[in-house]
Amino acid sequence: MPGIVVGVDRSAHALDALRWALGETERRGCGLRVVHVWEPPLVYEDCPGDVALAVEEEARRCAESLPEEVLDAALEGRTRPSGVEAVARRGKASTVLVELSADADLLVVGALGRGAFRHLLTGSVAHQVVNHALCPVTVVPAAVVRSPDHPAGRADVGAHPAGHGRDVAPEDPLTTSAP
Repeated sequence: MPGIVVGVDRSAHALDALRWALGETERRGCGLRVVHVWEPPLVYEDCPGDVALAVEEEARRCAESLPEEVLDAALEGRTRPSGVEAVARRGKASTVLVELSADADLLVVGALGRGAFRHLLTGSVAHQVVNHALCPVTVVPAAVVRSPDHPAGRADVGAHPAGHGRDVAPEDPLTTSAP
């Protein structure tokens, strides 16, 4: 699907990224795919089969409803724009997002997610997609879109002329071009 793909989870960073992507979608006049990638929960070997199946089914049910919930939160009561879809995919987040980048014009992620490495400047998923995506990537730092008068610019802010740059103003979204 040409257009923008944005990866979301339950983090504030993902909500910031989605809000930014919604604005960019409007500016570009393109479609938007809101994607939540989930992995089945770890179930111990000695767990009864019916319990393991129930746990995985509940995880799937929650994962499939999450993109719609995050999209509703980002829209803040506004009507969903046409061309916006919300989907859940099973797999490893960085792998699935890189795969989806093959058909996207832009991939957007938050600087940090809900992973174990929240103390890092960028999360592991953001790091992986910046280095492996097949389209330009925008990494949206926290609170870029929380203030309506923030000067954060368009998706091409910071794109290096050679296509691999990461030189951006400290609070602007970080955009890289595909290799």
